Amino acid sequence: MLKNSQDIVTSWCRLCGFVMVLWVVLILVAPDNANSAPLPMKPSEAMQDAFEKSYAHPEDVDAALRYAKEAIAHGDYESAVAPLERVLMFNSKLASVRLEVGVMYYLLNAHKAAEVHLYQVITDPKADDDLKKRAYSYLDKM
Repeated sequence: MLKNSQDIVTSWCRLCGFVMVLWVVLILVAPDNANSAPLPMKPSEAMQDAFEKSYAHPEDVDAALRYAKEAIAHGDYESAVAPLERVLMFNSKLASVRLEVGVMYYLLNAHKAAEVHLYQVITDPKADDDLKKRAYSYLDKM
């Protein structure tokens, strides 16, 4: 039993010391998630060039599609969505582009957004059977 205030302070210091040692051990033993995450990839020269052309001429559908294609090739699905969405703003009837937007959202785990685009593809009377099959395959995975 604690006899005086000095014993209380001593006990408190021991407890704090134990907590500090435990904290240090946990930090040293715990996995470092920050180090296990992949480092951001530097865009290739082709991707950077496609981005600059797409940015300089937002109305240029071909430039937007080239940039999206480069971004997809680098696994940068988030960067690919914006130019594809921009293409749809200029021409919302492009089922192949709408399918790609749906796929990008699927790959980004934005399944609600993916569903919207993929359902538009399968209900589009002008979309060919191959596009509809791909749309159905992604909808089945969700």
